[in-house]
This record gives sequence, C-alpha cells and structure tokens, in this order.
Amino acid sequence: MVVPVTVFGPKGHIKTFALLDNGATVLLISTLVADSVGLHGNSETLRVRSAWCSGQLVCQSETVNFTVSGANNETFNIRARKIDSLDLPVQKLWNITVDRYKHLRKFQDCLLLDNVKPEVLIGQDHLLAPIETISEGKHGPYLTPTLLGWCDMA
Repeated sequence: MVVPVTVFGPKGHIKTFALLDNGATVLLISTLVADSVGLHGNSETLRVRSAWCSGQLVCQSETVNFTVSGANNETFNIRARKIDSLDLPVQKLWNITVDRYKHLRKFQDCLLLDNVKPEVLIGQDHLLAPIETISEGKHGPYLTPTLLGWCDMA
C-alpha cells in the first residue's frame, strides 16, 4: 500500500511516497530524501533479514528523527533508519477501472497513483493500523484509511 507523504526536517520539507508494509518491522527512509531535508543522526549497525532469503544485509545507517504528514496534514514524529540503497520497487496502482466499483468512485483522486517510487518504508506498528475497511461485498477491491491516508487492498 502506498500513500503520498510530506517529510519535514531542519532544512525544509519534501513530498514523496511511503510504502506501508505490514510485513516489515522497521521504518526506513532513503538517504536522498533524508539529506534533502537535513536529517542526520548517529550511525549504528543495521541487520535486515527477508522472509524470502536465508541471508541478511548488514550495513551502517544513521538513526534519524523527523516529522511526516499524510493526506489530512496531521503530523507524526518518526524515528527511522537512513538507508543509502533503499531500492523499493516502483508501484503501479489500480490496474482496475475505478468506475466499475461505485464504492471507489468518491476516492479516485486519492487512489490513482501510477508508477510512483516510495522513498519511505513504514513497517507494522508504525502508523499503518487500518481505521476501517470499505468494500462492496465479500470480494475486493477494498479500501482502508490509515493515519497517513487511504490505501487500496485490491
């Protein structure tokens, strides 16, 4: 699930996208975004394991504190790890036609994100708890608002 966010730091702010990943247990931000708003912190060793491979990534990364806001402009204080190679895949959302699902029509302006590259990864227990779920029966697509904005659960 991807949402547009604004990242605030000592040197200003930048609009970008966050990938909300309920399978992740960390919060990461790309060095590109962090440096552009002046985020710096203490360097620490980071160890990351994937569910899909047996190895682990071990690297040095800075722990940084910043503020993030979502679609409703509510701000949240975040503590994340700054990563040089946060190479999250480009996200293509809504391969479906919104007009086909009447429960989605009123949300189409905030959901039609196409080919966006997230620069922030927000893992479980970090602002992604769903507030409610909107559907049109037992089969998707579903929508859920989070503290940072609306997400699809197609």
